[in-house]
Amino acid sequence: MILNENSNDGCSKQCTIEIGYVCIGEPSNCTPLCGKERFDPTECTGASYFKVDLSGNKVDPPVETTLNGFVVIRLTDQGKLLYNVLLSKENNLSIAIERSGIELMRFDGTSGQTRSLTQAELVLLKSGELDIVVKTDAYPDGEVFGTISNSESRSS
Repeated sequence: MILNENSNDGCSKQCTIEIGYVCIGEPSNCTPLCGKERFDPTECTGASYFKVDLSGNKVDPPVETTLNGFVVIRLTDQGKLLYNVLLSKENNLSIAIERSGIELMRFDGTSGQTRSLTQAELVLLKSGELDIVVKTDAYPDGEVFGTISNSESRSS
């Protein structure tokens, strides 16, 4: 049974969150992270956009895993993070923002919005000192990991 007849609006025809959208509430209200009405990755530039590549070889010590993915993040004017996490599997996960192994906050699912960041957290975010860690039952200290980097600071 198809519940959503329109895809490319944040919710697929199978009622899963589409890449590049943040969906909040039920029924969900979906917003593209980049772009005006539809997700447009070419517009994910500037000081408010961040991307994180997640892999097991970035964990210390490195983890051999088939889990991988990425996160797209937009910093709002209110100091909140809108995020969309795309992973190769999504069972029994805990996704957190950490600094030097200390958890600062957890994501509520693979798409959503965080609380407002403190001024200190905003400085750490913009200076590339925060990480995304995905923890699983098999790897409670982290199966995949990546450093949050600003779209302007990444080299091409």
